[in-house]
Amino acid sequence: MSNSPRPTQSERLLASIGVILDRMLLQEPSESGRPMRYNPLDYAILRMLEQQPGCSGSDIARRLSAARTSVQSALDRLERINLIEKRASETGGRIRTLHLTPEGQDMRQRIHAHDLVNMDALLKPLSQEERETMLPLLQRVAKGLIDMDDQS
Repeated sequence: MSNSPRPTQSERLLASIGVILDRMLLQEPSESGRPMRYNPLDYAILRMLEQQPGCSGSDIARRLSAARTSVQSALDRLERINLIEKRASETGGRIRTLHLTPEGQDMRQRIHAHDLVNMDALLKPLSQEERETMLPLLQRVAKGLIDMDDQS
């Protein structure tokens, strides 16, 4: 028997979330079945543009709490590979709005489909009753995180 302290709830949660991220998010398969390079900022930008087309780079940086220079580099990369496009703002001025291209929309659909496969795998070890307990709790955690963002 070890004298080491029991892991705290936060440590246990971190370990579990780490496994989930390693297995599901950081190893997204490509069409060839091999893992593709996963860039969390690219993913977050594509998701935000799907949900809020026409936002600006500053909007994205603020919403994601990311450095403006990092967001700009990601936007340039996503534009270069034709997943997003910059358009002149309808209000005029120098502001450019950001939109998914048809290729970007297709990529988001493929990512979403794969995310659903991942979520099915995540739920598989749980009984229906356990799922009914877990899902509202996770939704409450997510809402708490969104509320924290809205307050800052």
